[in-house]
Amino acid sequence: QLKQSFNSDDAIKDNIKDSLLLEAAMKKNVRVSDSEVKKTYEKYRPDMEMAYVEFKDKNKAYEAQNQLAASADYDQFKKTATNMVKADKENVNAGMLPTFDSLADENTVPSEVKKAAMKLKEGETSQPIKLSGGTYGVLYMKSVANKGSFKAEKSKLTARLKEQKMTDPATEQKVLKKYVKEAHVKV
Repeated sequence: QLKQSFNSDDAIKDNIKDSLLLEAAMKKNVRVSDSEVKKTYEKYRPDMEMAYVEFKDKNKAYEAQNQLAASADYDQFKKTATNMVKADKENVNAGMLPTFDSLADENTVPSEVKKAAMKLKEGETSQPIKLSGGTYGVLYMKSVANKGSFKAEKSKLTARLKEQKMTDPATEQKVLKKYVKEAHVKV
């Protein structure tokens, strides 16, 4: 696959070298301040486990939400969701989301789901939310891990914030611009 993307072994090596150099430059230049970490900690919500029921039809989602919200616990929510899927397999889907926290990116959980999840307490059911695929989802908060003290969470939050900054294209451009300027590169 690499050979199809690059015409020679040297081109592959050059690409890997460029990637490693960029990664090193980003690690060296990306900083996270204590105030950024403190601000993130205040809003931070650790591992959340969520169940969902997804509907193709908005009206069905709103009708079903009352029934799902009446669930006393996760087992009841799961049973209700399973029955809804069995009744209309083509238009209803249900399951568990991967465990995520408030710093999860779009690849882990869609932003609209994360936003709704941040408002829920354990055992609560959301109002229907519009999902990116044009469907509507109802979420159930199965569990939320307890947030540790700032001291306990600080190193994890710092690493996550740094990782987010390092993958941000705007930050990457700033770092590259700095090196281009220092090297007096003229294009």
